[in-house]
Amino acid sequence: MFANSRMLSSAPWSWVRNPSFRNGNFIFKTPTAANGASKTLEDMERAHILRVVEECGGNQSHAADMLDIDRVTLYHKLKKYGWTRTPVETH
Repeated sequence: MFANSRMLSSAPWSWVRNPSFRNGNFIFKTPTAANGASKTLEDMERAHILRVVEECGGNQSHAADMLDIDRVTLYHKLKKYGWTRTPVETH
């Protein structure tokens, strides 16, 4: 059976009428911190950005490319998070 345009236009809203979705029975749950508190979007963004920067060895230009954000935006976010570059040891 093929769906007509009326069926297709109402399909995305069918979940609103389904009580099982309104009660929070989702496959994906909100991430929680170690203490059981819900993480905010800002907490998740901070953790992701800091992880990527560390994976890039502190190279902000490379991290910004991987995150697909402007280098200056990354710089401002890192400043906001209090991140500082770890000095590189030379022998």
